[in-house]
Formats: sequence, C-alpha cells, structure tokens
Amino acid sequence: MFSERDLLKRVVYRDISVHSCYLGEVMTPKVESVSPDDAVQAVTERMKLYRHRHLPVVEDGNLVGIVSLRDLLAAYTEAYEQIVAE
Repeated sequence: MFSERDLLKRVVYRDISVHSCYLGEVMTPKVESVSPDDAVQAVTERMKLYRHRHLPVVEDGNLVGIVSLRDLLAAYTEAYEQIVAE
C-alpha cells in the first residue's frame, strides 16, 4: 500500500525524486488487512497495534474496500449519538 505518510517519510523527507524511484521501493511493504465481518472495535485495535491509518478490507482474497480512521470516527460518533438519544 502507498499512502501519503509513505510519500512524506520515504520520498519527500529523503529528498528522493518521484521521477527516479519505483513505487515498490517506497510503499509500505507488509500491510495487515481486515474482513468486512470484523467488529469496529477489532479494526480500531488493529490500526493502533500496527500504527496504520488505513487498512484494506479483504473478502475471499479480493480487495473490497479501504477503511480509514475517519470511517471509524464516524462509526463511533454514530454509536455515541444513538446512546445519547436513548
């Protein structure tokens, strides 16, 4: 996976020209993934453990989406609002 963090830390910070490097040299080499069936809390814990802000969502070996910290914040906010409304 290649993220803006990879761009900043592995290209810009090292002053590498984007015209002379290959994606495989600067991308995150091993990325954990989650399943669409994983609970929000489990995904949050995995993001914290591996210090990722985005995780691929994989089902039957196929990429079906990307979950971000912003997605998790929205889920927690919605759950909180439902609790407060009760």
